[in-house]
Amino acid sequence: MKIQLKNEHNSEPEDRNQDLVQDLVEDPAESQLKPRFSISRILMLLNLIAIGTSSFLGYEYLTNPASPALFLLPFYQAPVAPVQNLNPPQTLAEITKELADLQLQLGERLQIEAPAPEGLYIYPTIDKTKEIEEIRVYQTISEDVGKGKLRLVQKLEVMPLDEHYIRSIELRYSQDLAKVKPTGNKMPLMKLSSIEGTPPSKGIWFMAIGSKGKTNYGQIFCYVPQPQPKLNQVDEWVIPAQKLPEWRNFLEVKRQEPEADPKPPDLLLSDQPELVIDQTQSFEPDFQVFRVQPTASLENPLQLRQITLNEALKSPQNYSDALVLASGGLWSPSIAKFDRFKAELQAKGKSLSPFMQEQYELIDYHAKITAEQADRTLADSGQQALMLILDGRWQEALKIAEASDFAAKSVAEMMVTDNYHVWPRVKAALKVKPELEVKIWGALVFLQRKGLPEAVQWLTAQKASTERAIALLQRSDISPLKMKPEQLLGTVTPLGKGSPGTQWQIKFPDLLPGQVWFRVDVSVIKDGNTWINGAFPEIGRRSPILVWEALGLEQNNFLTATLTDINGIRETSSLTARSISIGADGSLKILATGYDSLAKSIDESRGKGDFLPLVTSDNIFTSSSSSTVYLQNFDQRIEAKIIQALYNELQKVGQVSLELEDFKSQIAIWSFQSIDITGDNQLDFILELDRNQIDAGDRYYPVTIAFDRDGNILFSDISANSGRRWITILPGNNAGQVLTQVEDRYEVWSLR
Repeated sequence: MKIQLKNEHNSEPEDRNQDLVQDLVEDPAESQLKPRFSISRILMLLNLIAIGTSSFLGYEYLTNPASPALFLLPFYQAPVAPVQNLNPPQTLAEITKELADLQLQLGERLQIEAPAPEGLYIYPTIDKTKEIEEIRVYQTISEDVGKGKLRLVQKLEVMPLDEHYIRSIELRYSQDLAKVKPTGNKMPLMKLSSIEGTPPSKGIWFMAIGSKGKTNYGQIFCYVPQPQPKLNQVDEWVIPAQKLPEWRNFLEVKRQEPEADPKPPDLLLSDQPELVIDQTQSFEPDFQVFRVQPTASLENPLQLRQITLNEALKSPQNYSDALVLASGGLWSPSIAKFDRFKAELQAKGKSLSPFMQEQYELIDYHAKITAEQADRTLADSGQQALMLILDGRWQEALKIAEASDFAAKSVAEMMVTDNYHVWPRVKAALKVKPELEVKIWGALVFLQRKGLPEAVQWLTAQKASTERAIALLQRSDISPLKMKPEQLLGTVTPLGKGSPGTQWQIKFPDLLPGQVWFRVDVSVIKDGNTWINGAFPEIGRRSPILVWEALGLEQNNFLTATLTDINGIRETSSLTARSISIGADGSLKILATGYDSLAKSIDESRGKGDFLPLVTSDNIFTSSSSSTVYLQNFDQRIEAKIIQALYNELQKVGQVSLELEDFKSQIAIWSFQSIDITGDNQLDFILELDRNQIDAGDRYYPVTIAFDRDGNILFSDISANSGRRWITILPGNNAGQVLTQVEDRYEVWSLR
């Protein structure tokens, strides 16, 4: 039957509606209207219901794993037992046995302070060495009350700290910091402890502690029981002293969270104590301050936010400068800059943001400490200067260093050990305001770390190479020389009465009447028991003042000039050392004064074949322990060997006027000096011949030949072109060293 709709104008509205319902019921397949329900719409509705149910179940599981809601739906195949039954309650004895099977045991229980849920127990699990392996949180459940059973609700594996991390903080202000290399070694944590002070109102906070020497280290943990039990490691810490972290009301400002913050309102911790880690080392204040920070994460609902010296981009100059100075340890100059920034804001009707106010208070706290230290009067000039530097009082510190030689030495000794406190402050100050005094202190750091040449070079690059700065650098170079100079030898040249030149590095007095200037070119120095030839590279990097003192010229500046004529006759005169000049290669020259008569004698000796004028700081021509022997005292074999060797040496110079047998008779009356030359405890022999014994032409005399105990030649200068002239055996315990002349200089020659 075809359904007809009546015209509304031909029937009453209520009749029309009734007929429509009746018709649809009677024959819906023939209706000309679209159906109000369909299979697709039903499926869509079921999907929406499923999605909503899943979301609800997921939320219930996260917030309450034991919720009965999980088991209300007949189509959800959930386990019969609740989730918490996966960790059934156990007695302490059962827990102990279970851990023993894993070669572990419960450590000392943490004494939990309020706020904490009733029946909460926190234990470390430890191994045989008492090292903490994990942390376990147990809770008594209502149905277990009176049964002595605990249910495990959370556990967390504990990772030991890296040794490199600990050592780096221990040696932060030491030259040994550069020697600290990653080793992979781990430092164990040995016990749990609550944190001193009044804790925050949210979360249960505690720490695991280890120690090494005077250094304590550890980790901070937080347990949040609601809405879902969570145990997290929050931070690590190292304190290079026997102190521990503590809760303190360190800051006055209590930051308000922004309105758009998604955190639950009951977790806003705007008025809570701060965690303070005091890493102060001796006079270097260093307080790390952390605020409890809520998060939107269920996995880690509470964390610690450190108050840092970070700045926002495009910050005002005074604010930016304040943070640069504070980062370098210049707390007082930093707070002065911060105050200027605050005044600028106030002039505009503004104030510091809570974030900036935190930084201000942190800097101000440190500044009060360094200012108090700097205001004290200390007997030690070096320590007094350091306290002033720590507070950014560069000029006052420099005045102490320049006050006297004694004060300069004290300050230099301080810089040897404490320059690691100074350098970060120098860098920070140079970024903000590169004053001359700051640059001089920077050069003093370079002096201790790199040496005098690099310090002068750095100072020159900073356009601060003033006479004042160079003088202080030279006075501050006090590290001992590796070489131990005891005596010096060299040649001398007259310079006349005019200016001696500008190369001299120590201030010297004017000439006295009748005196002239002399230049001594030092070619040999006795270093301990060993004589060494110049140049001397080590002194090329050191202060002339230090070298002057090391040579003994500060206490005794008298030198001896020895002139030896062609016949070996010596004449001595005195010189007085006045200054020195040190080349970059370690060449050493001494400016001396002496009488004009010596200058004339030196000029007259030139070109006559005489020995070079020799300058010594001590007499090297002292007689050695020797005895006189003649050929008849030798074994016949050695005698024959010496005669033949000497005859062959003379033949190198020219035709010997005697036959070998007659030569043997002639030299029978010559005397030899018997002495241990080589240091092997065997007597050797030296033969010195003048022109009356051997006429080898127009050349210097005496000539010298040295033989070992078997008659072998050790040294000979008979030949005029040998290039090396024997002067004397050098005194000292290191035998076998002979002073020789080579062209226009003196050299040590070893016979060993």
